[in-house]
Amino acid sequence: MYRLLTLLALASAAVAQGVVPLSGTVRFGSLGAGFAGPCGPNPTPTVFGDEGTLTFTPNGRFGLSVTTYAVCPGGTASMSPVQTGTGSYDVRTDGTVVLEWVPALPGADPDWLFLRTDGGVVVRTRHSEHSDESVLLVGAALSSGKTAASLAGSWHLVRFSQRNPSAGMAVVADAGTIDFDGVGGYRHSGTRRTLPFGGSVTTASYGPNNGTYSVAPDGTVTTGIGATGAVAPAGDVFFWILRSGTEISMTVGLRKGSARSAPMVAGDWWIALMNHGIQATASPVSLRTDLGTLALQPATSTAGTFDLTMLHVESTLAGTQLSQSSHSDAFDVSPDGVLNLTSGGQIVVAGAVNEHCDTFLGVVDPGDGLGVAVGLSAGRWPHPVGSPTSGAGGIAPQLLPVGGFPRAGNAGFGLVVAGGLGGAPAALLLAADTAPGLPFLGGTLWVDPGKLLVAVPLQLSGPTGWTGAGAAGLPLSIPADPLLAGARIVAQALVVDAGAPQGVAMSAGLDVELCR
Repeated sequence: MYRLLTLLALASAAVAQGVVPLSGTVRFGSLGAGFAGPCGPNPTPTVFGDEGTLTFTPNGRFGLSVTTYAVCPGGTASMSPVQTGTGSYDVRTDGTVVLEWVPALPGADPDWLFLRTDGGVVVRTRHSEHSDESVLLVGAALSSGKTAASLAGSWHLVRFSQRNPSAGMAVVADAGTIDFDGVGGYRHSGTRRTLPFGGSVTTASYGPNNGTYSVAPDGTVTTGIGATGAVAPAGDVFFWILRSGTEISMTVGLRKGSARSAPMVAGDWWIALMNHGIQATASPVSLRTDLGTLALQPATSTAGTFDLTMLHVESTLAGTQLSQSSHSDAFDVSPDGVLNLTSGGQIVVAGAVNEHCDTFLGVVDPGDGLGVAVGLSAGRWPHPVGSPTSGAGGIAPQLLPVGGFPRAGNAGFGLVVAGGLGGAPAALLLAADTAPGLPFLGGTLWVDPGKLLVAVPLQLSGPTGWTGAGAAGLPLSIPADPLLAGARIVAQALVVDAGAPQGVAMSAGLDVELCR
């Protein structure tokens, strides 16, 4: 198996999929608003909702299929025909995915997705001033073997609804709990925030409300009121979108955990946020999307501080502008994963994290509107340290990560030694830190020998003595413990090779930091 993984890893540098190839289909839903769109310029926004699929292939290509439902001011609704498109993609080392709609002209018309490190969830929001439409997209990868029981249990829930009836636009944001019985029924309740156009936010309890659902084997979720969506392969995130009459709403759920703590959510997060500034105090009326990073630093087991750095894309009737901001304050987290961000002692994002502490969801109440935020723990792809020492034929061995991002719970992660001398003995050194380039056996050691954890003996495959033909793999199954996020391992491969200066060829070091 690892010989095959070696070939895949070596091939990855030659195609557009970036650090890890994607494969399969993501079902997504999105909602947003704009002043133009199919209804033409209006002082009050048109609301819309998209539903469709993105299909990725390992050779770096993707295909899109989507329909758009729009509700104009006054309540006139329309559904677009199915629209399709193709392009190329690139997965970056931080877990972002760049979609190129014009592959022959990279950067001419790009789009960005945030990708959860297991590939099971994607998030997108607007990122440039070239559109006046706010948008927030959530998607889940389709899988197999799913049933109604896949949703059984208790979940954190956020539901964001846009309504555009003749009485005027309104947005509603629910935050609460949804419980699935595992056989086709659910019940949800919580806190509802309602904001009519030109009014102010009111808050009240709602529910419990009951409903029915079904889950197809590929994870597609359908509710009794006609909403459709999907549950992620890990069974920890679901979404569905409802497009009916004058209302478009998206519901997202995160499976509850237990014994959650501030250290479990520590680290860097990607955050995507959409806010409709239609409150009476908002002048002018604005549609805003934000994207950026959230860094959580625990101070106790239940609380800590955060640093939020955001790019704001804000549209009014006068146009669209970009701005940036940074903000720091406090957060707290409960044992079941409720996570709130506060500013001046007031909750501005009422949210929660899932059981794996790698997905965040919240309702945003900034004082001039109402919005929703979704976050994913940022990826950390292993990166090389230093330079290699060549062996016979001037070829240096390579040390490559395989099996996806080194995230907590990734049982398929591993390291592959490739490009070594065929049939040669080798060793893989694993240490807790790097070294500043120590001379060693005619080469350079990039792992700290004082913090060496283990030296694993390996026997390379390939015809004996053939230059560059040897390879071997080491599985490194990572336990599903959120507290492992941030742990670090530095690796380096040494291969017995008479063609090296003192008989040992060496790879560069590889710095592996675990993410959620």
